[in-house]
Amino acid sequence: MLTATVNQFIYQAPTGIATADYNIYNVNSDMEYKLTTETEWHEINSEILENVPFGIYEIRYKATDTAFASEIFTLNVEEKVKPKEITPTIEIEYSRRTLDYFNNTSTYLVNGKEYHAEDGSLNIEDSWYGTTIYTNSRRCSRFS
Repeated sequence: MLTATVNQFIYQAPTGIATADYNIYNVNSDMEYKLTTETEWHEINSEILENVPFGIYEIRYKATDTAFASEIFTLNVEEKVKPKEITPTIEIEYSRRTLDYFNNTSTYLVNGKEYHAEDGSLNIEDSWYGTTIYTNSRRCSRFS
């Protein structure tokens, strides 16, 4: 009869792991991770996991020849939602051929092309006449 002795330990979960701006900090190559929606564990090869998708992560110490994988540390990488910008009240200044009252710090899409409003105004392009103008997916006006 063969008798085996198992002398493996289970370590506690890692501690000190943190997240900010879609990065996970204070990890190392002794650890592995996965999203809770995944079944496969991923190796860690650095001290920072960069640009990870948002979700709930499980992180643990990998199993070794003398120890089972550790208990799991759970970390939530939250989705960052940009605050909604206030839609400006845009007016047409026909005499100067401009759209006025844009926010100076924002970029706008006009008919799918990106523009930055200098001094709160956009020059009306000749190609806009006879079309309906959409700014950031909102109907602005029809130029005749």
